Amino acid sequence: MFHEVTRKGLNPDVIFYNTMIQGLFSVGRCGDACQLFDEMQAQGQTPNEYTYGIILDGLCSNHQVEEALSLFHLVGDSKLKNNIVVYSILIDGAGKCGKLDIVRALFHELHVKGLQPDVRTYTAMIRGFCRVGLLREAKNLFLKMGERGCPPDNVRYCVLLMDILRTSISMMWRFFYSKWIEEVTHLMLLLYRC
Repeated sequence: MFHEVTRKGLNPDVIFYNTMIQGLFSVGRCGDACQLFDEMQAQGQTPNEYTYGIILDGLCSNHQVEEALSLFHLVGDSKLKNNIVVYSILIDGAGKCGKLDIVRALFHELHVKGLQPDVRTYTAMIRGFCRVGLLREAKNLFLKMGERGCPPDNVRYCVLLMDILRTSISMMWRFFYSKWIEEVTHLMLLLYRC
């Protein structure tokens, strides 16, 4: 489609590039998306905040958190560095990949810059904690949300409850499975001795 548009002599704008880049990321074609981003700039189109949001989200969604962080630091644009949506994208992406050191560093950076986390940011943090079984930290942060004037809405309650249940069930399964293995091993040893 992209080549067809350019073949017809039309000049793609930033919105067109953003749409194409997002589509490529959504089907896992990260290399093509990044190549199109480079081509966009070579054609004189200046990326906007939405472009960077799409690229950062696409990289994070495809488990390329380090690449997303490199781009984030490389751009260094004050609009990008002071944008809570961008931070939320990075926190969510790093959390999905289990990179809590990055999640914590980004969250700390928000406070240093005087940025106020929103519901999305808190939810991304809490989900990251849940994914790795840090339910106490998730609960504490959940309670701080309300204290800091950012109460979760009904959708967030449901999402967080599902994450906590999923983590709890997984942890319980591992616990009971290990106990079952211990019992089976014990029985096998008793049978072996007979």
